[in-house]
Amino acid sequence: MSATRNDDESSPSSVSPYKVGRTLNVQLGQAGPVTSATISRIFESNLSCTMAVKIDSSSLNGQSVLKLYDRRFASRMRQHGKATAWNPDVEHQYRQFVQSGNGPSFFKFIRETDDEDLRYDYLDDWNDAQREAYLQHFCIHFYRTETEVYRRLHLVQGIDIPRLFASLWIPAISSESAAAGKEFLSCPGLLVEFLHGFPLSDIADFADRET
Repeated sequence: MSATRNDDESSPSSVSPYKVGRTLNVQLGQAGPVTSATISRIFESNLSCTMAVKIDSSSLNGQSVLKLYDRRFASRMRQHGKATAWNPDVEHQYRQFVQSGNGPSFFKFIRETDDEDLRYDYLDDWNDAQREAYLQHFCIHFYRTETEVYRRLHLVQGIDIPRLFASLWIPAISSESAAAGKEFLSCPGLLVEFLHGFPLSDIADFADRET
């Protein structure tokens, strides 16, 4: 059994690519064009890495919010998955795991097993590559779930909730990654309208008390 992991070990890594002023290449849709997104603000990371960006597109003026379901730097998700802080060695182990053909069967096992059972019966005995696969599976799951929520609430987008501009992917960084499959090695995300307001944690201080 592997050593117990504490919260400090799963804190965001200093090697995160998400820093103010940095430009990311993002692919709009499953097979759409690749465009650039320049980061102007970083929000607290939890289940996704969230930031304000300026997209290089004539159809999008001003700032948008980019939510990336990136298992490497989503701190709350890594804590949930009992994972250490991401580092290149962990990534190398995971890529070897995927490129050896283990991804599909492992994802199938995760889908067919209750998450509480996974956390209490399996996670402590898994190696780093298997934990990364667990995190990647749930990144894809949360991305698809949020995309579906926006689809179902399309009539109130821009009224009661932000508008969804696009679903997107951070392209795979190598030909080997692309061959292994987008589901296992690429990073999905959402581009949504930037609405100035307050975090949900402060709702008691800002919400209309008559509603």
